[in-house]
Amino acid sequence: MAARLKKEKEEERLYLHTVLASASQFRLHSGFDMTSPGVDNGNTTTLRIRKDTSVNDFTKSVAQKLAVDPGRCTLWICLNRQNGTRRPHEPLLRANITIARACLDANFTGSNPHIWVEVSRVVAGVPAPLPQVTSGGDTILIFIKSFDVMSQTLRGVTSLYVLKDSTIRPHIVTAMGWPEDTRFSVHEEVKPTMILNVDPNSTFERAELGNGDILCVQKLVKPSDFYPMARYPPNLLAKDVLQYFDNLRNERNRLKCT
Repeated sequence: MAARLKKEKEEERLYLHTVLASASQFRLHSGFDMTSPGVDNGNTTTLRIRKDTSVNDFTKSVAQKLAVDPGRCTLWICLNRQNGTRRPHEPLLRANITIARACLDANFTGSNPHIWVEVSRVVAGVPAPLPQVTSGGDTILIFIKSFDVMSQTLRGVTSLYVLKDSTIRPHIVTAMGWPEDTRFSVHEEVKPTMILNVDPNSTFERAELGNGDILCVQKLVKPSDFYPMARYPPNLLAKDVLQYFDNLRNERNRLKCT
């Protein structure tokens, strides 16, 4: 028994326990950052993999776990930022190196790497090609959340590959399926204590946005839109995404103290 446990412990050093997240989990998320660890929806799982597994074979294992075509998958290594958030940092594009080497090249040194699984969309039955995003390149991967003041809900919407020199507004309108003349606000979720206003008529580059950054959008409504009262309800907890995040942060701090 002791010998078997010793052998298992020694062999454990040869493995990584990866944590996978995808759009399915993001769309169920209503809090800070990318995902809720407690959400169990079939697309959120851990995958034990040998460190000497190639990125190519790891991608195939991930695709099998998520029941998607491996040709539609790009894996992104997530890193902890200095501000305490964890975001997708760079794609694992070198298919023939080991997953351990890929993690080290991305400056990840732990044993439980978090992997964002970006799955290409299918257009007219054909998977859309995924851009080749590289560090310092012209294309970045950003994430969109939407706050609905009427229902008092915040949800992940989608991830987007965008050109850094493109204007933010058209991407938001298209992602949300809104008419061109829709009035809305945009905020960057930098961290729980820093939610910054973003000009939708700016470019992603001027707004200093990069891989893994999150934009929270909110369609602007008038008090008269609240039927039948034609005014803000007295029990309205958050009139905008800033107030929503304040309430969320206060609730989280309250739970820590109980």
